[in-house]
Amino acid sequence: MKDSKRLLLAVGVLLAASLMRAPISTIGPLTRQIQASLGLSSGSAGLITTIPLILFAVIAPIAGKYLPRFHTPTVVLCCMILVFSGSIIRSWLGLAGLYGGILAIGMGVGTLNVLLPALIRENFKERIGLILGFYNSTLNLSSALSSGFSASIAAAIGSWQPAAALWGFPALIGIPIWLLINRRSSAQERSAGGQGEVSEERPKLTRQSWMIACFMGLQAMVYYCILSWLPSILATKTNDPQLPGTLLLVMQFVSLITCFIVPILTQRESLRKWISIAASSFYFIGLGLILRFSAIPVLVIGCVLAGLSSGTSYSYTLTLISMSGRTKAEITWSSGFTHMVGYGLAAIGPLLLGVVFDLTKSWTGPILILMTIAICLAFVGIQAGQKQPQADAG
Repeated sequence: MKDSKRLLLAVGVLLAASLMRAPISTIGPLTRQIQASLGLSSGSAGLITTIPLILFAVIAPIAGKYLPRFHTPTVVLCCMILVFSGSIIRSWLGLAGLYGGILAIGMGVGTLNVLLPALIRENFKERIGLILGFYNSTLNLSSALSSGFSASIAAAIGSWQPAAALWGFPALIGIPIWLLINRRSSAQERSAGGQGEVSEERPKLTRQSWMIACFMGLQAMVYYCILSWLPSILATKTNDPQLPGTLLLVMQFVSLITCFIVPILTQRESLRKWISIAASSFYFIGLGLILRFSAIPVLVIGCVLAGLSSGTSYSYTLTLISMSGRTKAEITWSSGFTHMVGYGLAAIGPLLLGVVFDLTKSWTGPILILMTIAICLAFVGIQAGQKQPQADAG
């Protein structure tokens, strides 16, 4: 592939990445306004954030099995159109549009979750760490911006609808670029993507496949629990109503550091053990500080450590996925399996912590659960980073 085509494809991947978190993370800060506007109960409002995670888990194995049959740029283009349309429908077509738009966004993003790691591996083998670093950073930056500024935008405009729809608009730049990528794709690439060359027999699950999937699930559970409940936890430690949201924003911005660095380091097998230990330790210490102390400087340190771990663990997972197969079909299937497990656990986590809090009326139990999971991350991550014999089947 020529350098100009690689550059165009890299820009397209980053624009697709900008649509994969922001349209979802924008909803949390706007939930109260959405409830008031549409008359939703708390349970119905909870579905707004739960449905996408469930869709990610359901779509992942389907996408992993069937996507390699199709021309990849065409699938990405369709997903971007789906996410953009969903963002508009969700904002301005009432209650039915809200849930219909969420379904469209969930299907589009769920497909991109599986597809893009394989696409990056296929087209940027010699620079996979660098491209994944930019990709992960774009995911987290868009998430941080949307969760941090959506409420302020809605307050300034006087309506939640434009603030929710705004984060789908990068598609207006991305869609023309992916149309151009499609046009420039060679006849050979189109033929290979459309002839159904993929074997009907699924790739066998190795021990490493299970370890990567378990690591993905554990880190996703901790991350989405923190994303859902950290503001509520911090609200019990301060009288400043702005501080919990600010610290959550700090956590997400800090994660950009490790999001960029870790994919490059993960390419060296000798460093993977230390990456796993770092991800585990940062989460464990950060959550411990949040549990034990109320002083604002200590809470800041705790959130910074949690952010570093968040970026480390997610980037580590995606890099292992991208390096887990020899062909596009193998990597896509591995990505689908891993995301199915990961988002399945992620959907359970926030609900589990909420139930524990309701039973105990304290955040101590939920935080201790997360700290226990953090310890498990080290052991599972070390195993996930080790190459396993190919004959180890599941």
